[in-house]
Amino acid sequence: MVQFEVPPIVPADPQANITDLLAERVKKTPQLALFAVPEGEGWRDVTATEFQRQVIALAKGFVAATVDEVCAAAGVTAFVQPGGSQRDAEVIAAADAAGAAMLLTGTRHFRH
Repeated sequence: MVQFEVPPIVPADPQANITDLLAERVKKTPQLALFAVPEGEGWRDVTATEFQRQVIALAKGFVAATVDEVCAAAGVTAFVQPGGSQRDAEVIAAADAAGAAMLLTGTRHFRH
């Protein structure tokens, strides 16, 4: 897995929740692309709504299944996680096997 580290452009609010940010984006611009993923000979845009569906599908099965099973079943092509787990190498390998892109941020994304 190729790893890239880029400093944030905007400082993160320690009280912010990434799920709230995504929900706000879906309300404001549901059909605008958040990012693009390689598909066939080109690239396919992933809208805010589509990404939210993928996040929800991943979250529902993440605890009970392995990353590769969840990614394949839900059609997930990319996801974000904080990293820092004892199982990072295993999770990265599973994402690679599923063909999913993973962004390791070093920041916790969900409150629980």
